[in-house]
Amino acid sequence: PYLILVALLFDGATDPARNALHADYTTPENRQEVLSFFYLCMNVGFAVGPAIAGFLFNSYLDWLFFGTGLITLVATTIMFFAVSDRRPTKAMIKKSLKSSGSDKAVAGNVFKALAARPLLVIYIVISSIFGFCISLVTFGLPLYSVSIFGIQGASRYGLLMTINAVVVIIF
Repeated sequence: PYLILVALLFDGATDPARNALHADYTTPENRQEVLSFFYLCMNVGFAVGPAIAGFLFNSYLDWLFFGTGLITLVATTIMFFAVSDRRPTKAMIKKSLKSSGSDKAVAGNVFKALAARPLLVIYIVISSIFGFCISLVTFGLPLYSVSIFGIQGASRYGLLMTINAVVVIIF
């Protein structure tokens, strides 16, 4: 539950942890469908959320913060009570150490685990660069829309993000 609380509080920085939770709560057979469904659900949220936020930003700024706090509290409460701990047992770790799969356990610390998986290190680097670029867009684009549209910039930005998410969902 503490990992989930941290994931909710530091949303963007915890995408790998959230994806690890998805992997832990699925089987290898249905993992692709679950991750695909989660991606679709996230885009539905991205389609609705910015439109509401753009409206609230211009008219009811206090409600924007109140709603964010309320939703975070509700989500944290649901996760705290509904999600059980899935840490591997010692027997599961011993069995994994003896396996020959690509996701087998590694004895030692996280650096030994990363050294045993160079593709994972490359993925982390590429994912970090991608996350940095996305954070620049999500920070800079609202400022740019305000400079173009003035006081209507926030609602236009919300509409732009909604259109983007709808296109992703459709295609």
